[in-house]
Amino acid sequence: MIKQISQYLSVGLRHKLFFVSGQDHDINFADIGFYLSKAIENNLDNKHLSLFADERLEELIKDNVISNPEIGKYVAIRNIGILFEPELKLDLRAKFDSWAKSYVLIVNAKEGMIINNTFYLASACNSSYSINLSEISHKTIYNEIS
Repeated sequence: MIKQISQYLSVGLRHKLFFVSGQDHDINFADIGFYLSKAIENNLDNKHLSLFADERLEELIKDNVISNPEIGKYVAIRNIGILFEPELKLDLRAKFDSWAKSYVLIVNAKEGMIINNTFYLASACNSSYSINLSEISHKTIYNEIS
């Protein structure tokens, strides 16, 4: 999968956002749901929960940046459902835009689907659980590896 990603990067994309399915042992996915829930679990009643969660999320992303000789710095995330929680008030479109400019952002595609340049969490097709990708260049790579 790294080779497929590197081929797309060679065209000089502004954003480096990839939705991938299949397993690739060369890509280390960070379980964002697990780590973020652990980071905020003692602050759920905090009136500044959204700010606290946003700061912890940015720390998690920076802590999970990996350097690869073929694609450069990347961050791969999975279990992203927590990012859509209304109480956290995260601007996911802005987050994905920023992260995909700074790093190669690899998202586990099995957690959602893309319809008309919108990523929907799971198969809900609910706008509350979606990210508009219309101005973020992205690519979906299907790679079933046994």
